[in-house]
Amino acid sequence: APKSVRVCAMTFAPSSLVFYAWLLLTLHAATVCANFHLGDYVPTARRGQFHGTRTSWHDALGRHAPRFGMDRTVAMPIPRPESFQPGDEYKLSLAFEGEHFVTPWLRVLGGNLDKLNTKSAEHAPIPMVQVRLTRTHDKMVSVRAHVVPLPLAYAREHVDLLDEFYNATAWPKHVIVRYEWNERRDVSPLQGEAVLFVSTAALALVVVFSAFRRAGVGSSVAELVASAADDGPSSVR
Repeated sequence: APKSVRVCAMTFAPSSLVFYAWLLLTLHAATVCANFHLGDYVPTARRGQFHGTRTSWHDALGRHAPRFGMDRTVAMPIPRPESFQPGDEYKLSLAFEGEHFVTPWLRVLGGNLDKLNTKSAEHAPIPMVQVRLTRTHDKMVSVRAHVVPLPLAYAREHVDLLDEFYNATAWPKHVIVRYEWNERRDVSPLQGEAVLFVSTAALALVVVFSAFRRAGVGSSVAELVASAADDGPSSVR
């Protein structure tokens, strides 16, 4: 009598499907949200440190943020901290693209900042934060920042900032921030899309394979193949 073939119905755990769907959507969203167009404002936040305490992150306005792929100089306001006294040190940290890129603490007030290159005729004795941002096509890849003396050309255009910097009662202070962009060409957009496609396809295969294993389909397929082989024509001796 012919052998009956048992075929198991494929069932999927709803929680597993939800997890894998969420994983795929997250991967896709991460690749889309990281894209910028030339001139787009890059989300920026700042926080301060003084007297051993740190403030929370505060979103910067567009006029104080960098624009993607475009060099610019801004005057970022620093509100007066509570209990701040003349001569106290104040450090600033900047974050870009939702804290994906965070600068180290940069001292912009107090200490010996008034002695930065005071003998140089090319620099004014107040600090400037220089931020170098690196991009690859439509994505940011790195950020570096450090404090340098303010070039005299900027000081001549903003004489009021010099008076404000040394006036203990003038608040908010404004810190000059210079954003400069570098472009790194290492992977073409077409190559990047190909890598993304292959990665997504590989992840999809992993999801399907895992779902099949959870549903027990692998063993059913093996039984089906074995049963079909047994039903084949017998050999004649």
